[in-house]
Amino acid sequence: MMEFELSSLRQKMESSFAYLEKERKWLEVIRSEGRKRKGELDDKIFKMEMELAKTKSYFGQRDHCLLSRGFSQSEHVTQETLDVGQELRSLQKSLSALKNCIKSLEEKRNEMVQQLKCVKEGEQISAGPPTATQSLEAKRERRQLLAAYKNIKQKNVALLQQIQHLSLELKHAQKNQEGSGEQISALKPELASDKNRANQEEETKVLVKEEMQFSSQANKELSSTAAESHPGLGALVEKLHLLEEEKKSHANHIRALEDERTQLLEEKEKYLLERTAEWQGQEESRKALQESCEHLRESQIQMQKEKGLLQVHCQDLERQAEELGKQLDEQRTISQDWRNQWEDMDAALRTKGEELDKMRAQNQALQAKKAEWSLEKQRLQQLVGDLEEQLAEKDQALRDLRQTRDVERAVLEMRTSPEPKITREGPGTSNEKGRPAGLEGKIVGNQLE
Repeated sequence: MMEFELSSLRQKMESSFAYLEKERKWLEVIRSEGRKRKGELDDKIFKMEMELAKTKSYFGQRDHCLLSRGFSQSEHVTQETLDVGQELRSLQKSLSALKNCIKSLEEKRNEMVQQLKCVKEGEQISAGPPTATQSLEAKRERRQLLAAYKNIKQKNVALLQQIQHLSLELKHAQKNQEGSGEQISALKPELASDKNRANQEEETKVLVKEEMQFSSQANKELSSTAAESHPGLGALVEKLHLLEEEKKSHANHIRALEDERTQLLEEKEKYLLERTAEWQGQEESRKALQESCEHLRESQIQMQKEKGLLQVHCQDLERQAEELGKQLDEQRTISQDWRNQWEDMDAALRTKGEELDKMRAQNQALQAKKAEWSLEKQRLQQLVGDLEEQLAEKDQALRDLRQTRDVERAVLEMRTSPEPKITREGPGTSNEKGRPAGLEGKIVGNQLE
């Protein structure tokens, strides 16, 4: 009966060990996949940051050229550059959001590593007979790990899609940038041909305002990026501390494993002594004990392998700590460069403010001249109106003279025409023949009227 119970317990222990070993391998596979995807995401983010740095340097050089040329570009081109700057800001915001997502994924990965440690501890504790509560807890932990793995996988897919979308937006922004450069080269001869001094001064005034706004926005962006770099450095320092703590925990875990190994060996010796004292004449019990010894040896070999893996992991953590130190140095150099650029922009803004004051004084003088010219223009317009009225009166007089001349000409023609002959037929006939003359007289009178 005792042998049957021992064999059943041994089978249960072997099945539980096999189940926990499968779960451990599965979690290690998940962790390796997460590391690979994290590496790919880091590479893509690094490439995008390099492209953003290139575009920023290009815009900085172009802004410097614009300031040296005296703000000679048009309002349309500055508006397009502002749009491109806004697109770049939106891309930076999306990149910061992606970094936050990656940090959250790293935290979840650390949680999964801790859960794996808990599972290993449960595996060590479950060297005795497993109970129903332990199996339920193992199933629940497995479900939680599966749900966490699915969530991480979905978030990785979403991050990849966002990175693709951001790469397309970067290409679009670069195309817009090239188009704005072509428009600038096309507008140069047109601006050279423009000779209207007043319009040029108005356009330069508008451009100065817009450039001041753009420079203030750039100043704000530089300050915000400098402020953002400080928490990034703090986060890297915290990550270093976490890695050191993780290294210490791994070392403690290795020591605990070694202590457990020695304890197991002592327990094995005690168990052998007790069983040999009790079952001296039983060969079957001796075989069972030999099998248990072999199993313990295998577990010892496995623990040594795990110890080697943990040592390799500690070495990897040390390498990561060195890489993080290098990244800290790079971040410090970048922050110093941003500070230098900010000081240069401040000096340029001061010089441009002085130039703007001078242009304001010139603009006031031009406005005074413009007021004088407007008064002179009103006086000339009034003179032109008077002359037009006089011309209209003269035209009306000429028309009246022409009408009177036509009437006089008609009267003269009627007077110079031959008179009708008087016949001997008497007064009646003379009256009848004289009717046309009366009609002609009425017509002439009407014309005279």
